[in-house]
Amino acid sequence: PQHFITLNEMWKRMDAIGRAPYIEAIRGRPLTARNRHIQENLKQLRDDEEITEYTFSVASGQGLPPASVTIVAGAGQINVNALLPGTPPIGYSFYMRYAGALLYGDPTDAIIRPMHTIESAHESSNLVIDGLTAGTYVCGCWIGWERDSDGRIHYGTQLTGRTINVT
Repeated sequence: PQHFITLNEMWKRMDAIGRAPYIEAIRGRPLTARNRHIQENLKQLRDDEEITEYTFSVASGQGLPPASVTIVAGAGQINVNALLPGTPPIGYSFYMRYAGALLYGDPTDAIIRPMHTIESAHESSNLVIDGLTAGTYVCGCWIGWERDSDGRIHYGTQLTGRTINVT
């Protein structure tokens, strides 16, 4: 039950960037975005004593993940560069790139740890998550795609880089 409580508390403190993929993923389904977030991440935490994996984005619509992600740590920051797939999904246009970082460690302590997120409408610039305290972070990057027919945003599954040490 503690991991359920932890994920619920993380959801309460999550910003709009972190919530958006889950909100879109449940559109038209009898499920809340909060429950989808818990459902997706609980299975990873159930047998894990530390947050080593975290799902920042679940796929919705025809959203594609990044082709590759490069993550580099710096002093108080993480630089994330995601390459777009060679071809966007048919009927979609690039909308935004996103990155997130969550302090690695005991999931029961995640209640007091913020999730850091950033977005960029530039197709190729680095995403810089700054203002981080020293520690090890789990990072992920995902892409938002705008459906040409109605302007709805669909998200690709994130590529989780790995844990990375910030000084």
